[in-house]
Amino acid sequence: MHPNKQGLDIRPVLVLNTCEERLQIVLGSSERLLLHQEWIVPSRTMGVLGPAVEQALKLLELAPTDLAGMACVRGPGSFTGIRIALSTALGFQAGCGVPLAGLDYLPLLARSAAPLRQGALTVLTYARKGLVYAQTFALPSCESLSDLAVLRPEQAAELIAALPPPRLCMGSALRRVPQLLELLDAQECEILPSVLDHPTAEALLSTALEAPYTAEPVVPLYVRASDAEDNLPTFARQRGLTPEEARRLLEELTETPRSSL
Repeated sequence: MHPNKQGLDIRPVLVLNTCEERLQIVLGSSERLLLHQEWIVPSRTMGVLGPAVEQALKLLELAPTDLAGMACVRGPGSFTGIRIALSTALGFQAGCGVPLAGLDYLPLLARSAAPLRQGALTVLTYARKGLVYAQTFALPSCESLSDLAVLRPEQAAELIAALPPPRLCMGSALRRVPQLLELLDAQECEILPSVLDHPTAEALLSTALEAPYTAEPVVPLYVRASDAEDNLPTFARQRGLTPEEARRLLEELTETPRSSL
């Protein structure tokens, strides 16, 4: 189901983005943008998101049942932030029957830059541990030119070097991985300003209005293993388990059917 079909075009959709440090909340319909809030609350998303959504709906005199759908940016990005947003959305679906949609983060950033430039745009966002999430798009169409990948800075530079000019780069990794900028200095690549490190409200809303909605939970897009998974052997020893026992328990938990949770 799409909110802009089946006579639902005047009902608003709620969009949440918690992939990086900035919490974004957007409410709007195919007719207009109704509300756009941004909260810079690193490590406090859990305490802010619920009250912020409640306040946004109250200000617009809306109930959750007035929503045509709820879209969440599903990653890649902060594992904790993504889980909080998807859990919030699942609560809306379970409690009020609001249909859900998942949006991919890097295409949203490309869509935000599309009105401003033409060329081969590589979106580079911070993946921690000196890594970057990378994907290349043709602007202004936003057609994907490469698959989403998690790369070392030198691999990202090689990806960009192989592109035809004009070459463009954007994203949080350009600010948070200094080695990346050093590698790109030797290339003819325009670095887009940091104001585009987060999706615009218009890109969030228009993408949400085009997305398919269902009653199923949104599947997160993590790409790389979480820090907890990487450190599983250490955590296991602290709890008197072998790494093999810990991995087996993790597999059992992640494979548990939703109906039994």
